[in-house]
Amino acid sequence: MTAVTVRRKGFSLPVWLGVAGVAVIMALLIAAIVHTMKHVKPVKSEVPPVSAVVWGDRVFMRPDGLALWLKTRGIGYSVWAQRHPPANHLLQKQNAKLDRNK
Repeated sequence: MTAVTVRRKGFSLPVWLGVAGVAVIMALLIAAIVHTMKHVKPVKSEVPPVSAVVWGDRVFMRPDGLALWLKTRGIGYSVWAQRHPPANHLLQKQNAKLDRNK
């Protein structure tokens, strides 16, 4: 009778250590994600100040542009300004601010 030794094929020690290392790293990443999800902090944001008027699918920052746009449609800026005082006030205020910055 002859004795035949069969070597069992399997992963070597460095491969198992690599797999264990990856598992530890993944566990740490998952723990960090879970911690972040449990302790969510709301983001504080400020509403930017209104600085333009949207009219007719256009954005106007100065009365001059709106006056020209209204004129091509047969409406005077003074008529529009009387009908929309808050928007007119905003445009006048923005126009003064832009003129100061020049």
